[in-house]
Amino acid sequence: MTKSRDKVSILNFQNSDLFSKWFFTQDISPQTIGLAVLIFNLVTNISLAFKYNVWETSSLSIGYRRDFASLAVDFIAEPLIIIGFLWIQRKANALIHDLKNSNKIKNFKISQDILTEGAKRFSSRNICIYSIILSILGMGGFVMSIELFPTQAYPAWHINIPAIFWFRNMIGLPFYFFLSTFLFDLIIIVSILNRLANGRSFIIEPFHNDKAGGLSSIGQFASNLGYILLIVGIFIFLFSLPLFTDYNPASKISNLAIGSSLMIFAYLLFSPFLFLFPLYSIHKAMEKYKQERLDETSKELNNLFQELRKIYSDDSDKVKLVLERINQLEDITEKIERFPVWPFNITNLRKFVGLASAPLITGILSWGLDLVFSLFRK
Repeated sequence: MTKSRDKVSILNFQNSDLFSKWFFTQDISPQTIGLAVLIFNLVTNISLAFKYNVWETSSLSIGYRRDFASLAVDFIAEPLIIIGFLWIQRKANALIHDLKNSNKIKNFKISQDILTEGAKRFSSRNICIYSIILSILGMGGFVMSIELFPTQAYPAWHINIPAIFWFRNMIGLPFYFFLSTFLFDLIIIVSILNRLANGRSFIIEPFHNDKAGGLSSIGQFASNLGYILLIVGIFIFLFSLPLFTDYNPASKISNLAIGSSLMIFAYLLFSPFLFLFPLYSIHKAMEKYKQERLDETSKELNNLFQELRKIYSDDSDKVKLVLERINQLEDITEKIERFPVWPFNITNLRKFVGLASAPLITGILSWGLDLVFSLFRK
């Protein structure tokens, strides 16, 4: 009985922090937790803005209502970070169980050891320790950047009011933790998939109707990472929005323009990497599988060709049989050439591209409309 319980707990991909343990004992969705965070931010920040009279733009600050970077953090980044933190733990369990239940993993003893080790790494206290350290460093770095590089024109709504500034930083500290843990979890999942692929533990079905070698569940997991890019993209869009507004000409300073440009460049560079990161090792395994099948048919074709040269003038019936087999192998080779070599299909790709490009399209449209309106004002 104890052994059975141990096996279940070992294969449970769950972090060891108290919040994760509490969450997995409750029948609550990550979206509900995210909504609760959004409502909490809405109530507390608007209350503070009115209490300290920083709702509107003044000589001291930009005002909360027009501080798009703060709005992006409060109502987009923080709620979605905690959703992502809880989502990846559930998706890790769902992905592994789907692969096992659909018999997509072979070499059970080897793969079981890999999965067991991965689950232990998920629940390791080291992740909590590293995430706490990164959280403190992240918040400390933010506070130091405010002190060392003060905003030259119209600072954020909370900068000049210590009570709000420190309250927001203390409330924001857990979100540094959630983001760090999410990244650690993603790395662990990718390392598990890499080891399974390198150990040739995946069963590849080239004629599977999912058009992804029977491994589209991995492609679906990768496509869902597009939601992370959607969060980041919306944040960048709102952060850059003052560049395209007229209410605050002083905000159009070089620091904001440079910062926005660097973030957009990093976003474009990082987006394909995030999608391909969990898939690349499986792609190499699928590519190797395809090449091995091609080598097999090529070897047989070469042998048949050599045989054909020997019997061509002697035995017409045998020549006919050899030619028929050569034609069969050529047809087989054409089919092998069409084997999928990536564990995703067009549906997975469309979803990821749609999520990743949505903020860019919104930003381009916003910039275009501002440009049009500016031409009509002349």
